[in-house]
Amino acid sequence: MQRIEKILEKLSLEDLSLLADFLSQRILWAKYPAITKLELFLTENCNLRCDYCFVKGKNPKDMPWEVARMSVDLLFRESRDSKELSIIFFGGEPLLSWDVMRKVIEYSTNLANSMGKKMHYSITTNGVLLNEEVLIFSQRYRLMFLLSLDGDKETHDLHRHFPNGKGTFEIVASKIPLLKRYQGWLGTRMTVTPQTVDKLADNVKFLFEIGINQFIIGADEDIVWEKESLREYKRQMKSVAKFYIEMRRQGLPIRMTFFEEDLEQMSGKYRDLWSCEGGRIKSASPPMAPYIPAVGSSARTKRALLIINWAMFSRASWSIN
Repeated sequence: MQRIEKILEKLSLEDLSLLADFLSQRILWAKYPAITKLELFLTENCNLRCDYCFVKGKNPKDMPWEVARMSVDLLFRESRDSKELSIIFFGGEPLLSWDVMRKVIEYSTNLANSMGKKMHYSITTNGVLLNEEVLIFSQRYRLMFLLSLDGDKETHDLHRHFPNGKGTFEIVASKIPLLKRYQGWLGTRMTVTPQTVDKLADNVKFLFEIGINQFIIGADEDIVWEKESLREYKRQMKSVAKFYIEMRRQGLPIRMTFFEEDLEQMSGKYRDLWSCEGGRIKSASPPMAPYIPAVGSSARTKRALLIINWAMFSRASWSIN
């Protein structure tokens, strides 16, 4: 320690200031990993009024290009020497802000090319505004689409509808063949509620038959599930696991990542079951500022759903292996 003090005594105030900045940055980098993922909430507005949506009120609040650009700059600045970065577009309905999204993709691609990095882009969308112009541009930059599609017409239209109450299934389903032409592998985010849980397994099979390959199944955690609904959810997830195992054994193109990832090998047991990556390797920006608050849910419901998901994950993993 005395040796260090003697060295520091020889430094000027300017050099000490530079050294302090250097050391603080090194300590920060050692404690916190680089940011490699950015979620851009381009708008709080939406063309639908889904019952279970966590964005309440549907504010006509859009992210200005300046805020989006600053968020991208932050991603690149904090990515350090990471070679692969990803940007996820979210909302509201992000395709309502297509002009800003296109600018973000072009801007970040140019930055990545100049810095020797590779970009990955994805979007979660209700699919209503998809058209060939969007898909041609998206194919050029490999923007991957994740549809919000809950199942067959009856299931989907129960919660996912326009402001006038009209369902959206027929519009979204009619665009799947067009989307498959530009993106052969297609995923969906399925939201399950107590009203639709009894058809979960049948809906997974139905969506697979019409062209969906990857499934992200999430229960509505912002409501309280009664015990019988939770029991039904467990029964349905068992059926989903059996279907998934059979399709995999036949070599068919299907993925359910929560049945595949080796959670035990992650740093921190159950890490990404209980928390997101925010503050570790991911940053999220809402329309007007570079941060996003956490969304709350019923602790009792979430704990029960996680236990069921974990049990089904273990069952499927053992069966495949």
